[in-house]
Amino acid sequence: MAAAPTEQQILDRLARLRPGSTMCPGMLAKEFNSSQKDLRPLYLQLARAGKIRISQAGVTVENLDDLRGAYRVRLA
Repeated sequence: MAAAPTEQQILDRLARLRPGSTMCPGMLAKEFNSSQKDLRPLYLQLARAGKIRISQAGVTVENLDDLRGAYRVRLA
């Protein structure tokens, strides 16, 4: 397994999405040759900093500690 990407690498990849588009965290993990488990703390840190939005079933998740199951990410 490769080293986890930096926050900036994640932001750069999300910036290449069409405006309003989201990406499955599993796809990001696959692109970075990492695991979702390793990347989740980075996603949560970026969300708390207001740099990305995390949604589940189409609804933005505010309380990230309660996040369970499939979710999607996009730039804030």
